[in-house]
Formats: sequence, structure tokens, C-alpha cells
Amino acid sequence: MDSMADLGAPLFIDVESVRIRYVRSSRGDERTPVLLVSPFPESLYAYDRIWADLSQAAPLVALDLPGFGQSEGRPELMTSQAMGTFVTQALAGLGLPRVHAIGPDVGTSALLFAASQKPDLFESLVVGSGGADVARTGAGLKDIILAPSTDSVAAMDGADYAAAAIDQRVRSKPAPYVLNDYRASYSGSRAVEAMAYLRAYPTYLPLLQEALPRIHTPVLSTWGATIPSCCPRVRTYLFRYCRIRARLCSIAATSSGTTARGSMRPSCLTGSTAATRPSNPPRQGDGDAGNCD
Repeated sequence: MDSMADLGAPLFIDVESVRIRYVRSSRGDERTPVLLVSPFPESLYAYDRIWADLSQAAPLVALDLPGFGQSEGRPELMTSQAMGTFVTQALAGLGLPRVHAIGPDVGTSALLFAASQKPDLFESLVVGSGGADVARTGAGLKDIILAPSTDSVAAMDGADYAAAAIDQRVRSKPAPYVLNDYRASYSGSRAVEAMAYLRAYPTYLPLLQEALPRIHTPVLSTWGATIPSCCPRVRTYLFRYCRIRARLCSIAATSSGTTARGSMRPSCLTGSTAATRPSNPPRQGDGDAGNCD
């Protein structure tokens, strides 16, 4: 299998009365499966370029979080804490008792909350470098989070917003069917509605900060070399709280880059979960790359 196009049409499942879109690789593998959650403004097809490589390491299940991609949304789920709880419920609905989980972008805070709530469900986490602390987000993302309202973007077509965002983030375009899915996922008002999740960060990320010391799941933090809203400073911040091994990855687990697929196969997927706190954690400011914008 060379791409997610070979999987056929995505499936849907009702989780807590919410219709969720997902795809999965072939069954019958006894290895711990990997859950992949969609970033914004992308969809589960963000993993198209690395699906073939990751599927050699473990069974895969990719899903669109509620309100993202083409999953149904609910206003009460559009916070990182509620989304974390939903992730644990989705695992039960999908019949996944324990997983490795990969969640860049909006998935970062959701997965960290989920691991703090139900640690036995997670063998390891691979998270992005955004969505953990508002003060450390890039200027573009911070503008969305802190704007008085979304009135200035209320009239925009979310399909165009998604296409423009991808154009800014990536070095090479995703496959046409992937980009078309992004556009369809956020057409009309869907992108603005999804921004409610980001705009809840000032309320819920401080709660995540309190939860971080309780997370004992091994965590791999990645950040995209071409994604302006993500920054090593957030990795430094997370380093102080979780058992983390940080790694620069120019494809950031999604379609954001062009390097070899093998660079996003974490050792945890092949049996090693030795992502432990380093003996000399970085000091405040170590790894900074100036502004994140």
C-alpha cells in the first residue's frame, strides 16, 4: 500500500452519539495499534505520505476529531479537556484497549489530557509543539486565540482558508484527493466553527499545565521545520513536566514536509518506550528559535 487512497472510502462510527470518520489498516496484527488524530485545518488524510511506512510498524487507526475533518462537531466538545475525554471514549468505541497515539497540532493538548485521565490506555504519545501553552504559540495562531471575536473571518469560505494554510505550511503540495478532502472538510463555516477549540486554549491550557506532572506515559515531541506556528520553545516547556524525548522532524508527522518517511517512525512503535526525562533537562530558553512566526 503506497498511500491512504488504497484504503477505500473512510468509515464512520457513533461515539457518544457523535458521528466520527475514521480509517484503519488491515486487522489481525497483534502489535499495539497506533491512533492518529487529525490536525487543523487538515483531516485524517494528513498522514497520507507516511501511512505506508507507519503501517509496517504497527496497525493504524486514523480519525477526525469531533468538529475537525469530516467528523460531526458538538460545541461542548470544542475544548482540549473535553476532547481528551472524547478520545478515551473513541478508543473504547473502536475496540482499542491500548494504543500508541500520534497527535500534532490540535491533537497535542487532547492527547495529553487523555493520557492524564486514562494513562492505562496509552503506550506512548507523539505530540506536536503547539497547543500546550498560549504564551508560546506563534503570532498567527495567537491572533486566532486572542482575537475579541471571529467576526473578521465569519464570512470567509473555510475551503479557501484550508487551502491557503496548507500552501503556507508545506514545501510540496499534498495529493489532489488529500487537498480536496481538506477543502471539503472546512467548507462554508466549518473552519470558523473549528476555531472555537483554539479560542478555548486560554481557559483550558492552564488546566493542562496542572495535569502535565501526572503524565507518566512516554512522550515524543516533534515540531515542523516549515510550520511557523510551532516552535522548539514549547518542546522545552513540555520537557520540564513529561517524560519526553524531543526530536526535530521536518515532516512533523503530517503532510507538512518532503523528507524520508522513515524519519517519522518513532522507536516506541518498534518496542522501545525509553523516552525518559534526560539527566540534564534544558534550561529556560534552550532550543529557542527566536520568534515562532
